[in-house]
Amino acid sequence: MLLFIPISVNDRQVSAYQRLTMQAAGGVLSNIRMEESWFYGLVGTGYCTKFSAMVSRAQ
Repeated sequence: MLLFIPISVNDRQVSAYQRLTMQAAGGVLSNIRMEESWFYGLVGTGYCTKFSAMVSRAQ
């Protein structure tokens, strides 16, 4: 039943990218990669989105 009730599915990429830009602290992001994974839990399926990138700062 919980497979049919998406929880936080549409916001995963947005919130992960916002955390990435906050960690960059004004730097320029390049080579951005997105990795998605999922797993079965006791109560339902869990989804995870991770971003990684290179940050360049002006000197």
